[in-house]
Amino acid sequence: MGWPSHAPGGGRHDWATYIERGCVEPFRNAARGMPDVDAPVDEGGRSMLMEVLAYAGGEPWLEIVKLLIGAGADVNRRDAGRRLVWDFAPTSGPGCDRIWRALIQSGLDVNTRGDKNETALMRVCSVYDGSGDYSSVEAIVRLLLDAGAQVNVVDQYQISPLQSAAGTGNVKAVRVLLKDGADPNLAATSRRGALFEAAVRGHADVIQALLQAGARIDAVTLGSRMASYPAFTSGIVDVEGVTPLIAAAEGGHFQALRLLVDAGADVNRADASGFTPLMGAARAGHAKMVQFLLNPGARRDAVDAGGRNAQKHAAEFQKLNEIAPIFKRIPGNADPD
Repeated sequence: MGWPSHAPGGGRHDWATYIERGCVEPFRNAARGMPDVDAPVDEGGRSMLMEVLAYAGGEPWLEIVKLLIGAGADVNRRDAGRRLVWDFAPTSGPGCDRIWRALIQSGLDVNTRGDKNETALMRVCSVYDGSGDYSSVEAIVRLLLDAGAQVNVVDQYQISPLQSAAGTGNVKAVRVLLKDGADPNLAATSRRGALFEAAVRGHADVIQALLQAGARIDAVTLGSRMASYPAFTSGIVDVEGVTPLIAAAEGGHFQALRLLVDAGADVNRADASGFTPLMGAARAGHAKMVQFLLNPGARRDAVDAGGRNAQKHAAEFQKLNEIAPIFKRIPGNADPD
């Protein structure tokens, strides 16, 4: 038996309105005597608890969640698509951490794997907030860790909670994870460690936290970059041996690059194609970054597998006007012919 559309004494139950608006008392009255609180509400097999969590945004929804849990709702249920209850739980908004607390206190298995082999902790750590306010996510991460969530695990894409948090720039979650034993050098078979994820997106505060925790500064990975103009039809190419410094340079992330160089990153370490941090900075047309790399000895005469130096890379990406004056002002090794 599913959720009834009409009350026994007449009148229609407007479940959608109750849920969308957080109408606690109408929901309570309508749900009274419901024989199966986990009866699906749609063809996708979602339970009413999942439906409420998908709309949850404050105190009223918390009360409805507690009402359903009190009536015996299964907090570890899956829908027809194998999504778990926690897939629907909110990660932002007032009181969202209290909703997670209610789920955990009611027996939520924090290490059950979702349809992409992810855990609740992985899902929460992957949340991106454009405003930069990760206070709710931090609170939920703490709740999950306190409940026994495993920290050094990966999903089907070989991404760990720390890598996800580093990639979104959530330094609060990064620090909490590191304090709880997250390995800053865990890269699994993806080989893209947390430091790389932070560097490629320019999250300087995350980089600093990871370096303080012992992240290997010159750890190499399989990276991606925009193909050069002669091969532009291929768009993005994958290259072995990319360092966090190369990733930061090519992305034009000066503060990230400065942190890495000051911490001892090798300014001349190239990837498997011979591509150096200086070439990346030149491609980005970032004059300040080019000068910063040249000062400690970045080689302007280095060439990649295609025989191109930094200036030629800049020319290919129409950035030569920005960086050519820097090469003229700073004496150093000569450019190749």
